[in-house]
Amino acid sequence: MLKYPEAEARSCRRTTGGIEHEDHYSWLEEQNDETAAWEQAQDRLAHDQLQQPPFGNILKRLRLDYVNVYNVYAPRPVGGRWFHRALPANERSEVISVSDDPRDLGRTLVDLNTDAGPVAELLGEMIPSPDGTKLLYTSSLGGGFVDMKTRVIDAQSGELLFEIPAPMVLFPVWLPDNSAILFMGVGVKTLPDGTQSAGSAIFTFDCASKSVVQLDLDIPHPAAWVSINSSGTHAVININQTSPRPAYIRDLAAGGEWRPFLRDVDGLFKGTVVGDRFVAITNIDAPRGRVISVSLDKPADRADWIELVPQSEEKLAALSLLGDKLLLAYFRDARAGLRLLNVDGSTDQEIALPGEGAVGKSPMQHVLSIMDDVTWSDGEQISFVYSSLTSAPASYRFSLRDRQLERISAAPRKVSASVRLGVAQNGQAGIPYRVFARDCGDRPRPTIITGYGGFNVPWLANYMPMAAAWVEMGGVWVHAHLRGGGEFGDEWWQQGRREQKRNTFEDLFAVAERLIADGITTAEHLGVWGTSNGGLLAGGAVTFRPELFRAVVPQIPLLDTLNYHRDPQSYAISLADYGDPLQPDDATFLRSWSPYHNLKQGTLYPAVLLDAGAEDASCPPWHCRKFAAFLQTQETKGPVLLRVRKDTGHSSMTTEQMIGRDAEELSFMARELGLDLNLFK
Repeated sequence: MLKYPEAEARSCRRTTGGIEHEDHYSWLEEQNDETAAWEQAQDRLAHDQLQQPPFGNILKRLRLDYVNVYNVYAPRPVGGRWFHRALPANERSEVISVSDDPRDLGRTLVDLNTDAGPVAELLGEMIPSPDGTKLLYTSSLGGGFVDMKTRVIDAQSGELLFEIPAPMVLFPVWLPDNSAILFMGVGVKTLPDGTQSAGSAIFTFDCASKSVVQLDLDIPHPAAWVSINSSGTHAVININQTSPRPAYIRDLAAGGEWRPFLRDVDGLFKGTVVGDRFVAITNIDAPRGRVISVSLDKPADRADWIELVPQSEEKLAALSLLGDKLLLAYFRDARAGLRLLNVDGSTDQEIALPGEGAVGKSPMQHVLSIMDDVTWSDGEQISFVYSSLTSAPASYRFSLRDRQLERISAAPRKVSASVRLGVAQNGQAGIPYRVFARDCGDRPRPTIITGYGGFNVPWLANYMPMAAAWVEMGGVWVHAHLRGGGEFGDEWWQQGRREQKRNTFEDLFAVAERLIADGITTAEHLGVWGTSNGGLLAGGAVTFRPELFRAVVPQIPLLDTLNYHRDPQSYAISLADYGDPLQPDDATFLRSWSPYHNLKQGTLYPAVLLDAGAEDASCPPWHCRKFAAFLQTQETKGPVLLRVRKDTGHSSMTTEQMIGRDAEELSFMARELGLDLNLFK
């Protein structure tokens, strides 16, 4: 029986959004000497437990599965050259280089390992100027937004030209003439009553005067970012990361000012300016998306809308211009596809991908496809990374000149296992899932379910070293497509957010029950792993169906949805999908599905490993602290461990830190679910 560091249950009545609630562990939300000492004691205990067998064997296994995985980035073509980011062997931080050939890393411009201190400096953004003569990059110690630096260098010599004096530079873009950089940061907003408050804002950095100016625009959403069309004629300010639309537009060619565009039209408009029209994917009258063309002068006039591509069974994901063609990214059955269209919407060519997987600028970039394009482009060619559950990431290139898909990185690693598609029923909803496993008979086996189901994020079946290692050791990995995600369209997303968020949890439970009914596993051999919003999902598995699972790992989770507004970054990111705890109606449903607030005394809970990043501003570790403190007072099927990793943010980690984290989490699952590592040698 483990002896946990004791956390006193202190009586505390709170009111949030008009909802009164008792919170015995609210004191653990504060970052002070008392909570730090308790957290450190918890972390030492967890570290010692997790480093026990089979940790060593799993660590060796993961070192094979991580080979060239998280340092596979699509090289970016700009100005006739290729810009690369890569992680050298035995180094903690990435380097930036430039070459004339996409297969060759070429000449190093930035090496963050030079003069490195005890905490690794991790690379964030890497944005070449439109002509390829300059390069902007961001970095920070341990990743995330703490001590962020934004530097601009000469792309020929690597010489530092200047730094941008702003504490946070997000989504930076260059103006076409290299004269300025636009970015999202934290600004000051004047409220109607004359008071001022901090909030998201768009800034301009003038490269000549080296001055930063906040744009005097009313940005009606916490998330905003700038994009510029490929010909450089127009810039737009997009808002709302879960359903983007251009709130403002500026005619750069004519030297115009910012003016409202689709600011007050409720719906998704994700696209680009083509000539004198805005061509975009919209979900208006099309939950899975259709492509329309709208006027730049009167974009809200529906009589002027021209439909180029009608809604179909495919979920439309991203649209960009490639030469005189439109490049359409889409999902079918939660797998990625790329198609070239003529400007009238007719099909020009289907780009044959290597298999049924995911496409992005990096191995996990497809999760940001609701905000961004999924490929790099210089107007004549694209580059991207492809991976699947069975195939490690590799980068590819497609050009309009030869019309052939060309692999430009080393051959990916393959996993000798099968992927089978299944469907579980949750009421009227059919919930797809993929079973990833090696063949070793029909007996029930240790099984891990993973899912996401939030923020309109497409949870495609990409390569994951954890999944590959688990499957090659004899376990079963189940990739579940849950409502709230972005794989199947607007209705699928809406049915798993805000007051309907509980559907996401119930979808997970339906998949678990189907796996048990099919004899793939049992409740004693079943676990759940989830990260970020998936960590919230994992927390819900602990809280709402503890009898269904043996072990659960919520990784970097948000678990108290009634009080997450206390952290500005959590609030800004989560507000659109979860709801506002300061509003009584929202607070009511947030309380109803908050994993922390629905824990109950006298319940037998699963074994739980709560894994947090000490510097995580998106999902701060206090969520895990409170959850662990309560669970450690209850009867559980196994240990309740709290790991808070120093010098790491929201999965902002070195590769070595990622390997260690994954090995600890899989070791925990292997012990609790009874995985026999001798099943496959």
